[in-house]
Order: sequence, then C-alpha cells, then structure tokens
Amino acid sequence: MKLSIIIPTKNRAKVLVESIKRFGEMDGEIIVVDDGSDLNNWKIEKTEAGNNPKVKLIKNKGCGPAAARNTGMDVAKGEVLVFLNDDTRVKKDYFKHVVEFHKDREKTEALVGPMRTSKEVLVASKTTRWLEKNKNINFNYKDFEDGQEIPSYYFWTCNLSVKRKFFVDSDLRFNQKFTMAAWEDIEMGYRCFGAGLRLFFDKHIECEHYHAYEWEDIWRRFYNHGRGMYWFGREAEKQHWPLLLKLGINKWGRLASWLPIDKVLKSVKINWEPVADLLIVWFKIKGYEAERKMCGM
Repeated sequence: MKLSIIIPTKNRAKVLVESIKRFGEMDGEIIVVDDGSDLNNWKIEKTEAGNNPKVKLIKNKGCGPAAARNTGMDVAKGEVLVFLNDDTRVKKDYFKHVVEFHKDREKTEALVGPMRTSKEVLVASKTTRWLEKNKNINFNYKDFEDGQEIPSYYFWTCNLSVKRKFFVDSDLRFNQKFTMAAWEDIEMGYRCFGAGLRLFFDKHIECEHYHAYEWEDIWRRFYNHGRGMYWFGREAEKQHWPLLLKLGINKWGRLASWLPIDKVLKSVKINWEPVADLLIVWFKIKGYEAERKMCGM
C-alpha cells in the first residue's frame, strides 16, 4: 500500500528538512508544497529536500495551507494520504502503523494520532512549556483509548491519514476561504463526517511537534484562530460551533477593535501566565473582527 505524504510549508526549510530526514523507510512519495517561502528558504528546500528521490517539491502562490494541501492532493498517487506539518517529527515505525491500519479498512475510516511537543523544545522554552501544559489550547486529545472512534473536531492535519479514494469519491477538498493555519482542517473534517467518514485514534502513531513559541507567537497564533473561526461560523451549522462562537464572539468584536486591552497589558510589567488565557481569548476576538471587516460583513 503506497502512501502520499502531504506537507505544506512556508519559510521553515531547515525544520522541514530535519522532519523529512526522520521519516525512515516508507513506500510512497513525499509531496512538499511550498506556500510562498522567501528565496533563501526555497533554495534550502530545493537543495536539501529536493535531492531526496521520494520528494515532489511544488511551488504555490502563498494562498494558505488549505490551498497547499489541495495542490498536494491533486498530484498525489498513493492509496493513502498522510497529512503532516513541516514541524512534525514521526516516531519509529510510524508509517508501518499507518499502513497496517488502512490495509484492512474501508475508505470511510481515517486515522489520527497524538502530537506531543518535542522534549528538546520544552527544555529550551518556558513559554512553550506553559502552552504544552495548557491542554485546553494545545493538542488536547483528552483521554482517548487506543482504537477509539472520535469526533470530527479532531480531524487535525498534523498527524492524519485518509484513503485518497474517499476524497475522490466524495468530491471533497479543503476550503480555500481559510487562508490561515486555523480551523481549515476542522472545517474539512466537519464536511468529511457529513459524507460518512469515521475517525479513529491510535496512540502508537505519536508524533513530536518541533516548534518553540514566544508570547508574541502565541498571540499571533490565536489571532489567526479568530480569523479561522469567522469562516467556520460561516460554513458550519450552529450546533457544530465552538463555545466562543455560540457565546456571541461577534458581539465582542467591535469592542475589541477599539479597546486596547492587549496593549495595556503589554505595557505593564506583569507575570504573563495568570492573564495569558484572557489574552488568548482577546486575540481570538480581535482576529474574528479583523476577518469580518475584511470580508465587509
């Protein structure tokens, strides 16, 4: 059973190259879709990743990870599509477990596994340690049992595999209205479940997330979550909305656009951690409002 590993990337060539080096033996192809990297990163990808005979390196126009994954799906030849991030480092026998799952399964059965932050990153970054401990906001797989069937919300493309035939027969693609890395995979999962997909959890295909965060990275990440949440609210039925949407994020958006809570907090010497959850919600609201304004709604 051949695999097509689809990886969107942008300006993280060195991290990408290290991730691919750890793949080991696998039967199939590695499709790297560059989503508008600068010239230096593109050169590294071509010389250090492109020299791998299994790698197909494709240049995209910087339209976001949803569009990049669609580009990868369009050229994929494998029976199973494996979606990974450029900073995802797989464990030994990862691809073996993926093949073993899919070889006896229906096209409507997909696989997801846990994602843990790299120990190396946790040792080096106090901020990332805080993020990893806060399971409400970072890769919260709860206490799933091995083999358990789980909801569409966990259709996370950092560690996911689906038979290509399912997407082809269901005529499903990622929604390119999502131009940021936030909610685009969950929205795709929502539509996949509507077409009959079932998602299963396998603790044996654990991956490492090699990504260190500073506070500004966290604020930017959840600002983009707010932007993606706007589109999820437009595309999904209300019963599938996250809590912040159900509570009326749109009512708070206008307030966030002129009340600079984040700027006030940043100007004062404080311990970030007690207020970090509040700031994360605030940046989500600001991102939602910015996307709403951009779309003229």
